[in-house]
Amino acid sequence: MPKIIVTAFGNFSPHHIGLSALVSEGVIEYAKKLGVPHRIYSSKRHLKPTKSKIAYEKAPLSPERKLLHLQRAFQTPHVQLHTSPYHAIEDLIKEGFDQIHLVLGSDRIEDTAPGLVQRYGDKIKIVPYGAKREASASGIAGASSTKRRELARTNYFEG
Repeated sequence: MPKIIVTAFGNFSPHHIGLSALVSEGVIEYAKKLGVPHRIYSSKRHLKPTKSKIAYEKAPLSPERKLLHLQRAFQTPHVQLHTSPYHAIEDLIKEGFDQIHLVLGSDRIEDTAPGLVQRYGDKIKIVPYGAKREASASGIAGASSTKRRELARTNYFEG
């Protein structure tokens, strides 16, 4: 029988209603349904600007503070910082997991899944979560970390 884990990887900065649903329903509940462990990985802020200089400059939370908020929000110790989804998956494979179920928001399937599937083949199963995001929508349908980072960066905490 394969050793399976359910996981998600994201910036989670700042965390919002869409990310809460992805983690609580897409990861934690899905893992319970399968009877397997779960782990949530949040990206570390890069020490130097990389390809995404804008994301680097707009990151409102330190990695340690972000980790604390996520652990409190989801009431789970299974939240860790990591440098990339590739590194996180490599570590899970080294831990002996035969199959990694990676939960991705519907807006991340096209840009993230192909490279991971190409690299890891049968070891990874992509689990899509949620409907396609509508940028102009309100509530969960329009939830966006980019929008939330901009609000945090400009000290607007009511929206």
